[in-house]
Amino acid sequence: MSEQVTKIYGPPGTGKTTRLTAVAVKAAQLVGPDQLCAITFTRAGADELKQRIAAALGIPLPPDPWERRKLLEQRLPWVGTIHSLAFKRMGRPPTLKAKDLSLFIAQMGGHASGALSDVDDQEGYTWAEPGRDEIEAALAVYAGARHRLVPIRVAYDLVPWGYRGPNVTLERCQVIAEAYRAYKRDIGKIDFEDMLEVGGSLSIPARVILADEVQDNSPLLWDVVDHWIGERKAYLAGDPYQAIYLFSGAAPGLFINHPGVLFPLGDSRRLTERASQSAQQILRQAGVLEGEWLGTWTGTGAGEHTDESVFWLARTARLLGPVYDELQHSGVPYASLRGGGPLKTKAAQGFKALIQMRRTGIISAQGWATLMAESETSYLPAGEKARSARLAAAEPDAELYVEDLRQRMSGPITGEGLGLKHGAYFERVLAEHGVAAFVMEPRVRVGTIHAAKGKEADIVHLIDSWGTLPYRSATSGPEGALAEGCVAYVATTRHRVSLVLEPGSEGSPYPGF
Repeated sequence: MSEQVTKIYGPPGTGKTTRLTAVAVKAAQLVGPDQLCAITFTRAGADELKQRIAAALGIPLPPDPWERRKLLEQRLPWVGTIHSLAFKRMGRPPTLKAKDLSLFIAQMGGHASGALSDVDDQEGYTWAEPGRDEIEAALAVYAGARHRLVPIRVAYDLVPWGYRGPNVTLERCQVIAEAYRAYKRDIGKIDFEDMLEVGGSLSIPARVILADEVQDNSPLLWDVVDHWIGERKAYLAGDPYQAIYLFSGAAPGLFINHPGVLFPLGDSRRLTERASQSAQQILRQAGVLEGEWLGTWTGTGAGEHTDESVFWLARTARLLGPVYDELQHSGVPYASLRGGGPLKTKAAQGFKALIQMRRTGIISAQGWATLMAESETSYLPAGEKARSARLAAAEPDAELYVEDLRQRMSGPITGEGLGLKHGAYFERVLAEHGVAAFVMEPRVRVGTIHAAKGKEADIVHLIDSWGTLPYRSATSGPEGALAEGCVAYVATTRHRVSLVLEPGSEGSPYPGF
């Protein structure tokens, strides 16, 4: 396999994905787009790669999103996330949804945290965070065991439980895991690990295999990739020190020691020389030794502003609470790094209708119904929500005059006066930044370090706290220190101009900054 595999090593800002896209286009031209298997880590990455390949091959794409997606699926059938490709090879059997998992948790006497979703990547549920009840914690241990290819008892000992200790016993973990397996059998559905274990054992009908962000692969994911590669030509792109999916078993050595010919991409065009050295020093303090990976590159970035973008990052979502509070208090337009945010909600749509009403003195029946639907009932006259919905259904374009509306409203027609969610924040944003803030994409984005992976900004504000869990537990041994060092490395390589360390509200600063 080693002579057939090329390992593309690119530190942050070297254009790994761009290089892999170029390889994908060339491969599609040589063997045909239907003979190319390109594995991405997210659905968004797969969609972007498909469109880039189609553009390079001159494949015309229809404007309708659904028709475009259908055509790309037909022409590039083996470009997607590893889960989606394994799922396709299995014939798309029924899958476990978030509601199914919530029902199981409830049947076992637990309470779902609300963090469950139906996404097909490994972010989230395989990480046993503090605060989860014993059912969720046990399921996280079980998922971690499957990704690490180890027994539950081994995975249990690898969990950074925190200074209070485990919130579920090993014996209870094993009981819950068995009950979970029985539950899946009873309802005839599979989960994401089943996709990998079964679909990954089936071959992919392609002649060339590409995989991006391979440093995030767990041992289970690596097994799938290696099985699909077989004796085929393959290109694997990543940066081993951006391996940040800790509990699932992702580790720098899995990529570093994988058979293949190393192809380094050179220096970072994002980071300055000083920033690159500082980031690599964090890895050294975490126990990484010099070699053909670390210390072989520097930064050549000019440290100049490009788009005035700003990130606010933290190790855990809990540490971001004060950041959200301050941004909303100051009326700063912001969005989530994963997409969405207050300015993308239905409440914001209602507020935009309110802005239009202020400017013109009238509002459409549909706009008024949207505003009423998102307002707090206790702030409205009796029956106003139902009345506005009926009118919008009958005459959505009917014009309502603000003076008429004021006569029957019990309070001021403002975001705050209507009890609109985030209403006070919307009013501050409007006062500070005008209507454009509700139309343009915010320059400020907020999220965890994991959410910032693969992204960059001019300025990054990093909460200088690793919280109580990782600092007191996860960094206590060499493996945990290395894993957290990789997370810190990702955090300190997102900026083009400057990195600002902000004091944390709890926990301890990571040793190395």
